[in-house]
Amino acid sequence: MTLTLGRLTLDNPNRWSQNAGGARMVTIGGRVVGTKAEVTRVREQMLGHVGDTVPVLWSEDPQHDGWYRITDVQFQTDIWLNQSVLRYNVGAKRIGSESEVMWETRIIGADLTNDHAVTGETTHAPPQGHYNYSTGATLASTMTRELSDQSSLTVYRNVPDGVNPKWGVALADFYNGACLVEDLSGNVYTGTHHDIDPTDLRISNGLIRLSTLGGQHDLTAEVWDPESNVWVDNGGAEGQFRFEMVAGAWDAATILRNDPEECTVRLQSDTNVGTLGRGTLDLTVRRGERFVRTRLSVDVAAALDIDSPGSTDATADQGGWVSKNANDGNGNRWIIGSPTTFTATSSGIQKASTTFVDALVGVIIGGSGAAAGDAGADLIAQYMAGRAYKDVAVRR
Repeated sequence: MTLTLGRLTLDNPNRWSQNAGGARMVTIGGRVVGTKAEVTRVREQMLGHVGDTVPVLWSEDPQHDGWYRITDVQFQTDIWLNQSVLRYNVGAKRIGSESEVMWETRIIGADLTNDHAVTGETTHAPPQGHYNYSTGATLASTMTRELSDQSSLTVYRNVPDGVNPKWGVALADFYNGACLVEDLSGNVYTGTHHDIDPTDLRISNGLIRLSTLGGQHDLTAEVWDPESNVWVDNGGAEGQFRFEMVAGAWDAATILRNDPEECTVRLQSDTNVGTLGRGTLDLTVRRGERFVRTRLSVDVAAALDIDSPGSTDATADQGGWVSKNANDGNGNRWIIGSPTTFTATSSGIQKASTTFVDALVGVIIGGSGAAAGDAGADLIAQYMAGRAYKDVAVRR
């Protein structure tokens, strides 16, 4: 007997009670047995789903399967020698079955104001396996990108302005291609309230992932390579991105947003010049994008650099972005871009006398032979479409 509750799979659910009134409230009860660390992880994942609309599937009675909004969670923990027993009650409101509910991606905002005359290209990627995609009378074009599970994610390009795409998805497919925040052992966080080790953190969307590096402020960048079907970087320092003016290890980490369509984490540290105060780095991944959206900020204006520290052969400014000048050993090239004017360096970009710099950091899969939609000019256009996204469950 198993219960899938959002990102969790539980082995011992034993109670399902339901209010037959219009509110359609349910309570799901059960227990989890494991080590203290295992039980704590499950408890925190449950708490993280409060307020979320998630797929729920119960092997004992599939008639209960559907979309539910988690309203509250209650626990009792018993500790016996080396094991803990977590007894839980999850309160939820039924939104509807798979066939009753569709999803609407609400897209608001406009292109980023930029100094490079780049016109943004709005893209959108629902979960892999979605169906009945609609942008109204004007259809979007499509491309596919291979995810780390080797499935093909459809990315819609040139989504028309003023349209909120609608789509359906099977309950079991909802998290395909989803963004996530996890530790380096692969334990996934849900929600935004966690005590996180900032030196043991990774943010990913199945196409690109950035990881903290223990006692360093550089971030390891890896991309899923569809040719070799493994996560790859450039090797050594070229497989990293460095955000200058941050000193030593990251001191704190906070999850600002943690949804399947988009995740944002904030890292903070002292700056490497004491008079500049605190350094803050925000990292955002969206489902289907080949880059990470970043903002580096300090308290006092200074020259801020974002670079690939092992590189010495970056291109000149290509119209809002620079990249490695030649393909790496995997046939790819790193890319860094920004909406504002910058100075191109041999390893990245520098913004003079500023308290913040917005940038994309990512990888051009295929390098000089990148497919349409994956070339450097395509990625910067997709980045410049600076719209906000939110997936909302609605009844058909």
